[in-house]
Amino acid sequence: MENNVQSISGSSDKIIRIESEGWEGIAFKIQRSRIEACNDINELKGPGIYILFSKDGAGSDCAYVGKAKNVIERLNDHCKKGEEWYECAAFVSKLQIYSSHAAYLENKVFLMAMLGRYKKMNRLLPEGEPLRQEDMIIMEKFMQPMNAILIQFGQDVLEPVWADRNEALVDEKKNYAGSAYYFTHQSGRPYAIGKAEPNGFLVLKGSLTSYLVADSAPLRKELERNGKIDSVTKVFTESVLFKDATSAATVVWGCKTSASQWRKSQSDEG
Repeated sequence: MENNVQSISGSSDKIIRIESEGWEGIAFKIQRSRIEACNDINELKGPGIYILFSKDGAGSDCAYVGKAKNVIERLNDHCKKGEEWYECAAFVSKLQIYSSHAAYLENKVFLMAMLGRYKKMNRLLPEGEPLRQEDMIIMEKFMQPMNAILIQFGQDVLEPVWADRNEALVDEKKNYAGSAYYFTHQSGRPYAIGKAEPNGFLVLKGSLTSYLVADSAPLRKELERNGKIDSVTKVFTESVLFKDATSAATVVWGCKTSASQWRKSQSDEG
């Protein structure tokens, strides 16, 4: 997919506009100092999503994912609040989309970003909105080139980090002779890796859990309270040893389930 890159602003703080052949979207890279110059860009006056980029006190990359009925109005609001961000990426559609589509995209892009390298500045998980099947297909297609475009913008916020899992699997292959178990789902969540140990069942650091937690999974809530599972991203922050594979599966799934959810093959769906 070939990108058509256009520089809108002639200053050193350029406004970059990208279109791709066969893609029904338009992407913008805008420096914070140039937001006001975008007020007359009609394409930014409709629904869409955006990502604000910032640095924390330690210099780490941070990202905030948002949606808007009117993207440029929302970006101006962020400027007025005095928030610490230096650049944004905005995505709008050439097709007629509504707030529900933007909410769906916000949720999906946030979930993708949670697997990446940047710290997430959203206080809550964007809930998204249900769409008809045909609209979901259109929005999923809309998201396909986003990662490549963001990398072209110099931001790899959606590029997944699998370091913890890969390192764990390398170690597992060396020391456990291929004894890894996988808890997978076609949606991509959860995605957990476990090992049978002499004194229990170990779920590896970096494993992804489900978002919903039922009352039948009190241990899951306890692990979130003590920080072993991140309460926002729902990712294991360290490897955790459970008494058995059933307990581990219940925590990963977020409700009572059985040990049969753990499979020897990654391709098997839970």
